[in-house]
Amino acid sequence: MFVEMRGAVLALLHSSTADISQRGERRTHQVRLAACEHALKAAGVRYEAYIYLGVQHGFNNDTTLRFDEAAAKLVWQRTIAFLKRELRT
Repeated sequence: MFVEMRGAVLALLHSSTADISQRGERRTHQVRLAACEHALKAAGVRYEAYIYLGVQHGFNNDTTLRFDEAAAKLVWQRTIAFLKRELRT
């Protein structure tokens, strides 16, 4: 899945939703992330992944009721640090 990737991955996920797998199983971001992490490691892809507990999709959008200021600030800090680090390599 990630074998041809050349750049690093930054995953910033909320914890509030789940989807239904093709087998009818309810999957959260934590479950999907675990599968992706395995594939990323196997492909040798650099990555960082964070799950923000207790927030909803769009939590960093300050024009919605889902906005979470503390989580949004942390996302922004991590994004800037990631970009500074990865754009140098």
